[in-house]
Amino acid sequence: MQGLWYVALLAAFASLNSCNLGFDLGVTAGAILGMQADLGLTDDQVELFVGMVDLSGTIGAACSFLISDYLGRRRAFTVCASVYICGIFVQINASSFIVLLLGRMIVGLSVGLALSLDPMYIAEIAPAEYRGTFVTWSELALNIGIVLGLGADYMFASLSPSTGWRVMLSCGLPAPILLIFVSVAALPESPRWLISKGRTQEAKAVCWRLGLWLW
Repeated sequence: MQGLWYVALLAAFASLNSCNLGFDLGVTAGAILGMQADLGLTDDQVELFVGMVDLSGTIGAACSFLISDYLGRRRAFTVCASVYICGIFVQINASSFIVLLLGRMIVGLSVGLALSLDPMYIAEIAPAEYRGTFVTWSELALNIGIVLGLGADYMFASLSPSTGWRVMLSCGLPAPILLIFVSVAALPESPRWLISKGRTQEAKAVCWRLGLWLW
């Protein structure tokens, strides 16, 4: 049971990846109004901005297996969260549509890279009888992120257009910062990835901590 609680905690932290995407989807619904008023965006520019996360996210998703297989799951979490933070910083400091769109592309790339990472990692650390339950947490986190994003829109809707949307987007920083800290300090590497790299003894040690008795 102790191992199960440990796995549940790891699954919750890993699901922050999906929470990042959900937050971006939710907060954009309100922040885009302030962006349009502040930067004088046309309707076509708004449409391009909103859709850019899907375009760059597709590219990120196509490359996600390269990062997760080369770096390992734990370091991939760190990279994806770091890229997401960079994208937010570019957006909140943007003074033109081009810079804003660049930040949106970076955010889309990061969520595309990360979206398959947390369910894969959770599936690789969870006991077989609880695997389906824990993997669904990434979907739950996605929807929680949407709610949090909409909440940020509501909380800061009264601010001036030039300030409000930047504050709304900056509310997405705590989750990836927390994920970086946890991935560096606490997340164990996936036993499956360790075995694929021939690091069997390390995989055994991780399985022992997770309560997975494979040997």
